[in-house]
Amino acid sequence: MLNFHISPSESMAKDRVRETQVLAQQASSENQKLKDDLHHLTIIVEAMWNLLKAKTGTPDEDLRKQITEVEFEKAKAHTNMTVKCKNCSRPVSIKTKTCLFCGEKLETREIFPL
Repeated sequence: MLNFHISPSESMAKDRVRETQVLAQQASSENQKLKDDLHHLTIIVEAMWNLLKAKTGTPDEDLRKQITEVEFEKAKAHTNMTVKCKNCSRPVSIKTKTCLFCGEKLETREIFPL
């Protein structure tokens, strides 16, 4: 039979390891749920996109343009800031995504970096 004594610091370290393992498992479970939710939403959006195209005949490019416009509006409202031109630092038009002063057209990725 082994006879040993665990000092309080060792016991606390083991408790921290267990707590960390529990937290890691919870984070992993939450991550998997988010991945599952994202997959489900992707399927729903694709079905709605296809239904909209079939029922209205709206081309993909018009749908993409509308998504960009909504995304731009939401981002602007969320940040409550004016998007600035990278060339002259002046405001960019929400509708055309073009600088109001120098005419530089911004790409969506420049406005909404990933």
